[in-house]
Amino acid sequence: QLFPGSARRPLPDTTSRFSAPPALSSPPPPAFAAMDPKESRDLDVVVFGATGFTGTLISEYLAARYGSSLRWGVAGRSPDRLRKLADRLGRPAVLVASSGDDASLLRLARRARVVVAAAGPFLRHGLPVVAACAACGTDYVDITGETPFVRTSMDRYSALARKNGAYVVHMCGFDAIPSDLGTLRTARRCAATLGEP
Repeated sequence: QLFPGSARRPLPDTTSRFSAPPALSSPPPPAFAAMDPKESRDLDVVVFGATGFTGTLISEYLAARYGSSLRWGVAGRSPDRLRKLADRLGRPAVLVASSGDDASLLRLARRARVVVAAAGPFLRHGLPVVAACAACGTDYVDITGETPFVRTSMDRYSALARKNGAYVVHMCGFDAIPSDLGTLRTARRCAATLGEP
């Protein structure tokens, strides 16, 4: 015991603050049961939540790094905001989709090889996106740091994702970014001070 005389208390249930919706209110329609191979999809990458802070950064990076060589799109709830972003970034595809609209998420997942999810809070908005990707065999990547969301996603959708050939990768960059930035700063400082990294 770290603190003698202190009683060990259970951790509070923080998930009760959010009522996580069921990911798909009904099973995917039969048209989505047999998916086209990922190679035949018209978009390589779709950024869901593209008009938020992190989604915009991801979209700007894709536009700057890959330009028109990547078949990609921006997705979210607001068509006007998405069009403005797309106009600024060289006109990637615009897909209107909402975590509260299963059909829109299935259409999004059906078109993409990979969905990059940047719309949170993930426990509230992310499970339907994972469900649609798992159902369509679409690879899924997110930026969450919400462990309860990751656990729920794994419990509900890992078998379906595995069956349909979808990779589901949570917490991309979440814990790596601070240490990577610290390492980069140290390397630059060493190069400036010592003349070598």
